[in-house]
Amino acid sequence: MHKKIGFKNKKGQALLETLFIVPIVAALIAGIWFFAAIFITQIRLNMACRHGVFLIVHANYNTEQVMGEVKDFLRENKLAESKIRINHSDIDTSCGRRPARVSVKYELKPPVLLRKIPGFPDPMVLKGCCECANDTWMFGIPGSNLSHS
Repeated sequence: MHKKIGFKNKKGQALLETLFIVPIVAALIAGIWFFAAIFITQIRLNMACRHGVFLIVHANYNTEQVMGEVKDFLRENKLAESKIRINHSDIDTSCGRRPARVSVKYELKPPVLLRKIPGFPDPMVLKGCCECANDTWMFGIPGSNLSHS
């Protein structure tokens, strides 16, 4: 009979390999989740800005109305109101040579693992922005603030 060498340490080796792999896989999944959250939040911010510009161009909303509608839009899309930043200077409802413009900033908190990296922004500030020509034949009568809605 020959002796089989090295088989009694196989269970310990598998446990040790698992202990090394589990944190790496967990960090990878957390990173994928976080960057997906960034991507989805960026899309929602751009959609809110487009909604605000649409209201300026087609419904002649003023700055206060647009600000309220954009905040409502973002709340409906499950974004925290306390992290939404919109200033009066971020909304341009003028009907002249400049395009109608809406921009929104949002603060996103990174996971603890990423906050430990030196120089990683905490919180991350995401920005959505949209502009549209307000005074064209396509959207209304030039020189007036009338639309075809």
